[in-house]
Amino acid sequence: MISFRDTVHSEIEKGNFKWGDVATDEVHPNDYGHFIISELLIDFIKSVLDDINKTDNTKIDKKEIDFESTVFGEKYKNGFIENNKCLEVSKIEGFIKDNEGFQVFQDGWKCNLEKGKTASLSVNIEGKNIFLLYKKSIKETAAEIEVIVDENDPIIIDTYFEDGWGDYSATELLVESENISNHKIQISVVDEEKLTETYIMGFLAS
Repeated sequence: MISFRDTVHSEIEKGNFKWGDVATDEVHPNDYGHFIISELLIDFIKSVLDDINKTDNTKIDKKEIDFESTVFGEKYKNGFIENNKCLEVSKIEGFIKDNEGFQVFQDGWKCNLEKGKTASLSVNIEGKNIFLLYKKSIKETAAEIEVIVDENDPIIIDTYFEDGWGDYSATELLVESENISNHKIQISVVDEEKLTETYIMGFLAS
């Protein structure tokens, strides 16, 4: 049986690491946690193959996989995350840098907007495909935001995860094109006549 819990618990008892080193919360593994899971799966598959060969001398056909060719095309090849460490903001009001971030996504922006106030964030990003990366929250104070790309019709995004199981990182497609070009992206927090919170973790560009 494969047990991530038992494996990690054993290492924690030995003092090799803490739970926070392998997971972002009570149930979701982080990058290192997923690495441990992948190693457990690899070891399990190897043991199965070894047992098969020992019991009936069956030779397992191995097929080499060409990782140079993509499964779903090259649409997002060489993608990267634009955040406050590498992206120059052309205009900012009401937002501040959020270097702590959420889950594994750090160095974004956050806004705690009071009733009657305004907040906006404007950036210029080059790419074929651009996604907004933001925090979807179960808090009723989670804001509604308006995103305008290149003077096109606004995209309204509700960051409130009503009746949800917990906060999570969400994406919204902003640009999808065959050609690389520069895009002006303006984010405004909608005034809802109450205190609201907004968390922008960055932009996914490729």
